[in-house]
Amino acid sequence: MHRTVPPFLALLALVSGCGGSAPPFSASQITIQDFQFQPATLSVPAGATVSIINLDQVPHTVTSAVAADGFVAGSVDGVGFDTVVGPAMLVDEGPSAFSNDQQVLQPGTAEIRIPASAPAGATIPYFSRYDLDRMQDRPALVVQ
Repeated sequence: MHRTVPPFLALLALVSGCGGSAPPFSASQITIQDFQFQPATLSVPAGATVSIINLDQVPHTVTSAVAADGFVAGSVDGVGFDTVVGPAMLVDEGPSAFSNDQQVLQPGTAEIRIPASAPAGATIPYFSRYDLDRMQDRPALVVQ
C-alpha cells in the first residue's frame, strides 16, 4: 500500500525542522529581521562582545553614528563600529523524511566588541549604511 503525505503536512514538518538552525539567544545580541533592529535599545557592559544575527536575505551593516538624529558614521565616547552582516541564506541540510533535500535558512552573523574603556552611560546610536531608505528605526547601544 502506497501512502502519500498531504502537502500541508510536508510543509509543516519542513518548517518545524528549521527551528534547530536558529542561533542560541544571547543577552548581548542584535537581531535584524524585516529591515528592523531588535531590540531598539541594548544595554551592554564595557568590554562586551555583541552578536549580530541577520535573518533578512540581504546584507546589512551595523554602523555607529555620531548622533541619534543622523546617518553620519562615527564614534561616541570612543566607541565606534562598522561591520557588514551577510544575508541569511538557504543551505542544504541533506535528506529529510519527506524529500531528498532539506533546505534551512542559515542566518548571517557578525560580532562587534565594545571597548573595555567605554564609559558607563555612553549611548551609541547605529544604523545600516545599505538600507537608509528602508530601515527607519533608530536603535542604540548603551554602556552599563
